[in-house]
Amino acid sequence: MITLANQRIEIIKGGDFNDANYWLISPKGQAHVNNASISDGKAYLMVNETHGYECFFSGVQQGKYPHGWDKKDSIYELEVRRNIEASPNCLWINIIANRSNFEYYNESFSVVNLGIMLWLELDENYDKPQGESSQLEIDINIASFMYSDGEEKPITWDTKRDNWFGDKLYVDSSNNLMLEPNKWYEITIDVGQVLQKVFNSFNIQKAKLKSFDIYIEAKYGYGEAQIEYVSFVFEPKLNSGYVIFQSLTYGILAFFGLTLTSILLRWIL
Repeated sequence: MITLANQRIEIIKGGDFNDANYWLISPKGQAHVNNASISDGKAYLMVNETHGYECFFSGVQQGKYPHGWDKKDSIYELEVRRNIEASPNCLWINIIANRSNFEYYNESFSVVNLGIMLWLELDENYDKPQGESSQLEIDINIASFMYSDGEEKPITWDTKRDNWFGDKLYVDSSNNLMLEPNKWYEITIDVGQVLQKVFNSFNIQKAKLKSFDIYIEAKYGYGEAQIEYVSFVFEPKLNSGYVIFQSLTYGILAFFGLTLTSILLRWIL
């Protein structure tokens, strides 16, 4: 069990932001995209959305999006199984980030979210166009606020969509911890715990990690963020579902192996 718990696999690279070549940086000028940049060991994100568009964002990304969208190198494409790798104490994101005051342009409803987006492959149709393929997007928000009736409120509930432009979408708000602006936060996210919740919700048995984003998005809103560091690792603890499952599997195999060896020895002798 100690050997199983001593594993460490880095899913992404370049999380110190000293080399921008590891990242696909969202360029201004594309539809519904604002500028992002990487310099001086930080990623800088900014969004300013005034028309009520959905999915207006700024971000940095690694890996391969679905449907033949953009690609930047690749991440470690770990297969995650329900209640094994997709369980608490297995997968971790550590992020150091700071955000501005968020501004809102619509009195009835405005929203600004800062978070991490994961895309997971559900089947062999990952590269097929939208409408011919349904894959899984998970948004893990770390600063998520809505403005309504003159009041800014943190978003504390999760959102699930079975058909979000053809894909499955789950928005996790359990890590919405950056409640104050202009303050540095160091946040550890138990991604395995999030995956377990998502897999149970959609009844998914297994998937494969394909893409990793840090993003800020808005609808009728404005916000900026700085990211000083991020890591995403597979590092199971002794009490994780992965270590327990593997230990039981090896134990059963060892038992049957010893039993078979004993039977053979008795037959020979």
